[in-house]
Amino acid sequence: MTDLSRKTRDQLLGTLDAVLKELREVRATSKAETGYLGFELAESTLLACRGAVESAREVGQLVHTLKKAAGALRVTGGSDVAPAVQRARTTLETLWTALELTG
Repeated sequence: MTDLSRKTRDQLLGTLDAVLKELREVRATSKAETGYLGFELAESTLLACRGAVESAREVGQLVHTLKKAAGALRVTGGSDVAPAVQRARTTLETLWTALELTG
């Protein structure tokens, strides 16, 4: 498997930071019902994904992590969080597709 370069890692982290920022902005403007955990679940999934990017050593490992995160986001995608989660899933898919092409 191909090693993950520092440049690629930094680009991935920047993209994930942008996705997290958007999710947080949507949460701040939503009128989610009391007890609704969609935003928290999506955020924790993306933060875990970000942590995996920070520690990943090879591209194949990271592709697996991105696919797993996208799958986890699928179950958090209802209600007010749905648009942000869909964009996050699309972003993750774009990232792993690009990584697969390089690795």
